Amino acid sequence: MAALTSSVIPIICFLLVNPKVASNYRKSYIGMEKTDPTDTYLITDFGRVGRTKKLEPWRGGQFIALKRLTRHRTHLSECITREKTYLVSNLYLKFSELQLLERDDKPFGSLYGATSSAVLTEFLSPQEIMDMPEEDLLTFLAEKSRNRICDISKTSELLRKAARDSYHLDKCMYEPLNISLASSFNCIHAYQKEIKLIEQAIEKCINGMNPNALIILQSIPGIGPVWASGILSEIGDITAFHSSDALAKYAGLYWPKGYSADFTSVTTKCQKPEIPIFATILAKRQTTSGSTSLNMLISMPENMLR
Repeated sequence: MAALTSSVIPIICFLLVNPKVASNYRKSYIGMEKTDPTDTYLITDFGRVGRTKKLEPWRGGQFIALKRLTRHRTHLSECITREKTYLVSNLYLKFSELQLLERDDKPFGSLYGATSSAVLTEFLSPQEIMDMPEEDLLTFLAEKSRNRICDISKTSELLRKAARDSYHLDKCMYEPLNISLASSFNCIHAYQKEIKLIEQAIEKCINGMNPNALIILQSIPGIGPVWASGILSEIGDITAFHSSDALAKYAGLYWPKGYSADFTSVTTKCQKPEIPIFATILAKRQTTSGSTSLNMLISMPENMLR
């Protein structure tokens, strides 16, 4: 009678190794070549010596999908910033005073709004604004702003003053500048439209993930659904960080100690972040929301593990 042998299916567990740690471990092998076999040997030996005991199993499929969306949104935001910077250079040539005005002297709240873009693209030069009858200019501003300007007479007065105080160029310069400005506005509007589509995809992707982490992140002042999604996609599972110090170190908010004998260094160099884009997100949130929001974010591991 043939012996029955039970087949055992091995359980494969993937561990996520910090590439910075693995790269530093390679330095212990002097003169090791960088090839596929040596990489395999290095990772195997890294686990043999017990350096993987504290690592968590990799469950980052959804986080990677979310990361692709959040990073693409960051890319689109950077494109908008770059296009606005380029637009300002052309704006100064055509309408120099409009860019230099501050606070209450500005006719428009934003240079990139619908009314402002209509003024900059539909009028060939500031001289046309000065020559336009007052009633026609008021009608134009009311139509382009959809009657959302509170004091349209004051806006018209500020706009005429800015046109009068601006530098005047040769007539042949205005049409190329108009084309460039119109193209920049079209690019900005296209990027903004794509960002809205990406944000819808981000919301759809994050609905199937851990809702508790998203709720806790959005409870921090200054952090909404988009920024919360970006933070989650970069740090992954928050339970992988045993303390707030670990999360701060991952974000690069860590200054290693430096001392020898009785000497202790006063100035130490800040550690480079593991994920630069995560450090950028924290820096932007601290700039807009203050250090309180940053402290609440860094202390999130303790809040999650309580």
